Amino acid sequence: AMAISTAGGFIAGVEAAWYRRRMADRILVLVFSIARGIPDYVVAFALLIALAVVFPVFPLAGARTPFNSDAPFWSQTLDVARHAALPIAALSLSLLGTKFLLARSSMVAVLGQDYLLLARAKGLGVARVKYRHGARNAVAPVLAQAGTQFGFALGGAVFIEQVFAYPGIGSLTLTAVDARDFALLDGCFLVLAGAVILANFMADFATAWICPETRGR
Repeated sequence: AMAISTAGGFIAGVEAAWYRRRMADRILVLVFSIARGIPDYVVAFALLIALAVVFPVFPLAGARTPFNSDAPFWSQTLDVARHAALPIAALSLSLLGTKFLLARSSMVAVLGQDYLLLARAKGLGVARVKYRHGARNAVAPVLAQAGTQFGFALGGAVFIEQVFAYPGIGSLTLTAVDARDFALLDGCFLVLAGAVILANFMADFATAWICPETRGR
């Protein structure tokens, strides 16, 4: 969900900034600003009702179909993917608005730089100017924010897992709280803390790889 929301929000933000003050930009800003204020569990309920009840495309709950262990490997993999699709979509949509707005503001700041004007004056293609010279220099704040937002994503996953009855670490943490199982709580918090630290490390590594000028710092 973090990968999907970061990539989708960044690309949408770059496109909106490139065509800023036009109708498409205004519509995208309005849509993502409204989506940013919708709680993640509301998004989860809406997807559950729409795509699992009204149009039963995806399963209602769980991580896999019971008594399906004898099925072929590819069938089990597809089954797990179908059960995970709605939770991933709900969490991705709940994170998308913040990343879009940050990417747009970062790209708007980059568009006024002299090196981008020089790239345009040299006659480079639109796609190369937009992504090779513009988006590459605007991605650093988005990646940094993605690392810090990972903890909030884990908090949102707790509610989304409850909506879809998905047996993730959020559901396990709530089970441990109800049972007063402090040893299990310590283990859950240790895993969550380690995941946040790893996410921040990966964000810093990706920033240094994409933006070479940040490696010295």
